[in-house]
Amino acid sequence: MPDPNNILIAAPIWEDLYLDPEDIPPEVRDVLEYRFSFLTEYTGWYASKIVEEAVARGFNVTLITGDAPTRELVESELERVDPLLFVHADHGSSSALLGLDGEEIVDLENAHVLAGRITYTISCLSAAALGPAAVDKGCLAYIGYAEPAWVMLIKWKRAEDAEKIMNWDEVSMAGFIAGVTKGLLVGRTAEEAWVKLYSMYTRLIDYYDAHRDPYGIWLVAMLVMTANRNALRLLGEGSAAVVPTEALTEVPIILPIGLIGIMSLGMMSATKLGE
Repeated sequence: MPDPNNILIAAPIWEDLYLDPEDIPPEVRDVLEYRFSFLTEYTGWYASKIVEEAVARGFNVTLITGDAPTRELVESELERVDPLLFVHADHGSSSALLGLDGEEIVDLENAHVLAGRITYTISCLSAAALGPAAVDKGCLAYIGYAEPAWVMLIKWKRAEDAEKIMNWDEVSMAGFIAGVTKGLLVGRTAEEAWVKLYSMYTRLIDYYDAHRDPYGIWLVAMLVMTANRNALRLLGEGSAAVVPTEALTEVPIILPIGLIGIMSLGMMSATKLGE
């Protein structure tokens, strides 16, 4: 039986990668480039925030990050750590959670590795086919998106301009993700965590509709929040919950060889793979 004290987080950091132009919709092909690697740097940062929160609450956390998350490693760590909560911070497809540079680390073939677990992922599309398949194979609860999940990133020349428009802690995808995970860490059920996230989207949609800035950010924000809210899914047992029963002893962090400078994780120990 999965251990309620243990959490496994997979947060690959991709190499710089662009989609083939033919895979980009024609109407935006001339003005848009999809930088998958940039987004994984962002999701990797939010994964570190989850680690900090989970460690503070007494969980045993294993973080697989950098170029370490492969299908083989994720499968073996799910078996070894046997976590009740599995968090995936990366891209996805309708039938798979992706790892380093697009490798399918959990798909329809090995969805049984999620059996007995609560799974939370920010990946695009995976709740469409993988989520139902995982639940059919015993996954307790699956929280994810059945359509593309969007992130709004804006670079400001002056920080004060950003502060006039929005509260970044509230509207960033990292803030939303951390909110769901923190809810699970304090004992909220999967359904309560899902409802909280759905309500956050609704609240911000209403906020931006009422506060229309001159830059047009309000419209982009509303579109992003509405799309994500409509794509959000909870599959499986809404009553599933994570409740730790023992105190933390150490925090293994599985990193690629030579990767250093992860001080923000507050790690107590680290495990490096291979030579």
